[in-house]
Amino acid sequence: MEIKKQLIDFIDKASKTSGHYWSNYFTLEMKKDYVLELLSKIMIQSDKMPSEVVFVFLSSIRYIKNDIKALFEIEKNNTLEQFVNTNYDKILDLSVKRKVQANLPERGLPVMELIGKNITEENITLIELGASFGIIGQSLLNMKMLLENKKTYFLPFQQFPINPKGINKYIGIDIDPPDKEWLISCFSNIDRAIKTNDFINSIKNTDNFSLIKDSAIGFTKLDIIKKIKNHSSKIIVLTSFMLYQLDNDKQNQLKNEIKDFIKQNNGLWINMDVDLSENSEEHKYYIEINDKKVLYLTDDSCISWNY
Repeated sequence: MEIKKQLIDFIDKASKTSGHYWSNYFTLEMKKDYVLELLSKIMIQSDKMPSEVVFVFLSSIRYIKNDIKALFEIEKNNTLEQFVNTNYDKILDLSVKRKVQANLPERGLPVMELIGKNITEENITLIELGASFGIIGQSLLNMKMLLENKKTYFLPFQQFPINPKGINKYIGIDIDPPDKEWLISCFSNIDRAIKTNDFINSIKNTDNFSLIKDSAIGFTKLDIIKKIKNHSSKIIVLTSFMLYQLDNDKQNQLKNEIKDFIKQNNGLWINMDVDLSENSEEHKYYIEINDKKVLYLTDDSCISWNY
C-alpha cells in the first residue's frame, strides 16, 4: 500500500477512536501534502509503522516548543504549516531517532498489588526490560509517598492496590532511555503529563535505582545482572508493554532468555502486554505472571483492572 495512503488511513482511524489525541484541525492539516511528505520521509528513514510515525511527529512538536500544550496553541493560531516549515529538519531528525516513550506511575499500581499477593520475601529486586525513563521503578521505590499523595499524581477515577508492596532495588534497562522533556512530550493527555511531571520532580533517586542504556536482549550477560545472583533477594523481571513492539524472532529470543533466568534464580516474570491480533479476546490488555494471565486491564494506562 502506498505510504501516504497508509498514513491517511491511520490518521482517519485515530481521529475517530483516540479521543483527546485529535481535533478536526489536526486531522485535516495532517492529511495535507506538506505534512504527509514529512511523515513519509520519517517512515522511510526510520522504518516505523504509520501509528508511531504520527505520534512521534506530534511529540516532536511538543518537545521543540517545550510546551505540553503546544498543539492547542498551534491550532488556535492556525500555524502548523508555518511551524513545520520553520522546524522541518529538527522534526525529521527527532522523529527518525526517537521513540514514543510515554510511561506512567499508574502502571506501577497493579504491579504493587501483584507483588503483595504473590511474594512473601521482604528483600525484592526488580529488573525492568524496556524501562524507558524508569517511571514504574520509581513508583515502586516511592510507594508510600505515591499513595499518600493520590490527588497530586493520579486522575480521580484511578484504581489503587488493596495490599500494595514496594521493592528494595530497581534496575531498568532500555536501549535508548529518554530525557524527562522527551518523556513528557510523548503524552497526549495534558492532565496526565502534568501529574507525571510533578511525580518526576518529587521523587528522590537513591542508590537503589539504576537505569542502564543497553539492549533488553542479552540482559543476563550484563555485569550488573550477574552481580544480583550473589545477593539474597527475590528477583522479579518486568516487561511493560514492550514485547509486542519486537518482531516474532526477537520476542521468542527474549522470552526464552527471561524464562531461563527466572528458572535459575527462582524468580518471577511479570509481563504487561496487549493482544493486537484480530481474534483477540474481549480484554486486550492484561498482566501475566510466569506466562499465566492474572489481571485484565482497561487499557495500557492501568486506570483499572480485574482478576
